[in-house]
Amino acid sequence: MLRLAGAHRARLGVALVHRRRSAPLHGLAGTLALQPRAPACARLAQPRADVRAEPRAPLIAALERAPARAEVSALRLVARSAYLAALFAPLVLASPLALLSARCRRALLRLLVATLSAAGPCAVKLGQWASTRPDLLPRGVCDALSTLHEGASTHSFAETEAACEEAFGVPARCVFRTLSREPVGSGCIAQVHAATLLDGRRVAVKVLHPHAARTSALDLALIRLGVRAIDAAAPLVRGVRFLALRGAADNFEEFMLAQLDLRVEASNLERFARNFALDPVSLVPALLRGVAEGTPDADVRFPTPVDGLVTRGVLVETYAEGHSLSSLLAAPDGAGAGAEHLDERRRRRLARAGLRAFLQMLLVHNFVHADLHPGNILVAFAPAQPAAGTHRSWGAALRDGWARAHADATPAEPRTSLTSAADEHVALTFIDAGLTVELSPADRLNFLRLFNAIVNGDGRRAGALMLEHARESDCDDPAAFEGKIEALVQQTHAARRGEFTLSRLDVGRVLYDVLSAVREHRVMIEPNFTTLVSSIAILEGLGRQLDAELDLFTLAVPLLAKLAASEAFSLILGRTEAARD
Repeated sequence: MLRLAGAHRARLGVALVHRRRSAPLHGLAGTLALQPRAPACARLAQPRADVRAEPRAPLIAALERAPARAEVSALRLVARSAYLAALFAPLVLASPLALLSARCRRALLRLLVATLSAAGPCAVKLGQWASTRPDLLPRGVCDALSTLHEGASTHSFAETEAACEEAFGVPARCVFRTLSREPVGSGCIAQVHAATLLDGRRVAVKVLHPHAARTSALDLALIRLGVRAIDAAAPLVRGVRFLALRGAADNFEEFMLAQLDLRVEASNLERFARNFALDPVSLVPALLRGVAEGTPDADVRFPTPVDGLVTRGVLVETYAEGHSLSSLLAAPDGAGAGAEHLDERRRRRLARAGLRAFLQMLLVHNFVHADLHPGNILVAFAPAQPAAGTHRSWGAALRDGWARAHADATPAEPRTSLTSAADEHVALTFIDAGLTVELSPADRLNFLRLFNAIVNGDGRRAGALMLEHARESDCDDPAAFEGKIEALVQQTHAARRGEFTLSRLDVGRVLYDVLSAVREHRVMIEPNFTTLVSSIAILEGLGRQLDAELDLFTLAVPLLAKLAASEAFSLILGRTEAARD
């Protein structure tokens, strides 16, 4: 049976409590009541219950049946297997060519990406997930698979209208004043349309592709069958046990379930908004930095799910303004669409704001957006007032007031408009939040200890921690593994010499080298650790494009210090270190 990850269950439980307190006129019934209704709308105006208002137990049971087990019949499995076998046959037959030259290997990787793209959403997501696992695959393969984020197919507008009617129980025209016929964005699981509600609010409508759930159910069943067959042969082949394919399959299944139920994404968006609404760990130092440097922190935003318009297959959320970071970076000379222009000042501020937001997710909130490729980050340089309907950091609003008061109290300094190049806000909106990482208390402690050891240059200790907390290890030479990790950390600190700038060291390369050492020495670390490391490497790459002189650890060390100063963390860390000594 397909299972929902425990973390997703907990997040949905929080959402259920939150939704019971929602004002009724924010839902579909309230929206419909604002406008005269056509006869069809009047006849069907009773909206289906917001799924997040269902009793918790039936909701979880429904999620555990998704995609429905009835979709996975023996006949369908055989047909799907035959289709995939025919599709992958050219790739398998051509694979020996990889032994000939690097050019042949690159051609085979392109064929692999094309084959996965044609195989359906589960295969594409499997490739995207594998691109974040350099502890299992060589970096060149991971880099090739990372291109699967681009160029997804779309479904028809008629199918979008049918999905909306199925989700809300009324025709789409009874919910939306306008609904764009062409999607504004598409992935392998869903596509997004721009729309306007009857009350005039601009929204984005995310709709699952019609056959994504059924196809993914078949593919997940085939993956489980394949893993069982490989596990049966594991005693005969050295190294297969280290791959831990059953655990990896379970991890990928949770990954897919989070993508196939848009209620999970809605719950994630709400939790991110709460986390950034008031951050007691970083608020005061960030406020002081904003006043001292004259560069306020970013307005970190997330789309807001619209009450009553959230179902498994359709998610309506406030429309996020801004240009995708990918389009800004791709534009010649840093010039983006419209009036946006990434001059040097904006590049520096954007790099600092993006990395600080990510480090807060990683080190403070323990709830990380795990799909932060440039297409999922929207950028706007705007006045202090937030866009309507988006969650805005309370800390950012407080910093605005502090900065204005500081300017008023200093008449010798000319007051600067918040819309000027110097004082404008960097507004970052993170979208597509279906995939997240949250560590258990024990894993989080282990991760922070490892991160702290690397920051402080204790490479041998970092290697020992990785061995100590490995889920399983088939390492023949622990001392050699610790020595390799120590050498990598020493390389980091040799480049640092008091300031860790991205121009002096490729942090992503070092992190991937660490995971390569893990793979070579057969040390099995937690999959979530690997996802976090890959996310850090991706964000580091973006930071390098924006501001190569950004001091990465200057942003991380204060957050670590604040965290380490907390009484509970100090007690746990002290007891753990004492037990070790």
